[in-house]
Amino acid sequence: MKYVKEKSRRIWQRVFDPRFKLYFWYNKANGQSQWTVPKNLELFTDIDDKAARTLQRYIRGFIGRMRARKVVYRYTLTKSLINSLIHSHIYSIYTRFYDSKVNKYYWLNGKTNVTTWKASRWLVRQNVPMPPEDVMLYEASMKIRELELKLLEKEREIITVRCSLTHVITNSLLITLVFT
Repeated sequence: MKYVKEKSRRIWQRVFDPRFKLYFWYNKANGQSQWTVPKNLELFTDIDDKAARTLQRYIRGFIGRMRARKVVYRYTLTKSLINSLIHSHIYSIYTRFYDSKVNKYYWLNGKTNVTTWKASRWLVRQNVPMPPEDVMLYEASMKIRELELKLLEKEREIITVRCSLTHVITNSLLITLVFT
């Protein structure tokens, strides 16, 4: 069979017809031509075969990636659904408050009406929302702390300027006393 294909390749030649814009097959041995692929002749050449294999590899990779994304999407969707259910449950039970006097948060369990200063790490990470009044109190406290820090910085700056002025005045008095 291999011998027949090789002989057919040598005899038949693929030729392009510009008038019909199609390929036809020409037999070099007897001068015949035909539009269909000759019997015993391979349809694909080695280059076509290599291209087809490469294309198949790309398609299989694409399909594999799509399947993996589908699995990840299902997992992410399930995980996000569970998290949203947990958060909605936690939000219905706990409320976070802010105490500006001690600069700490505390939590109120709505079912038991018990407050606690010490929450588990997990509860802290859930970022339970605060009532709007406490949000405003927290933001105002943070702004006051920021302004207090700026005020301390300016006071230090004033003290350093005063010290340097005192040093300059003292030096100039000493110079005037020495030369008088």
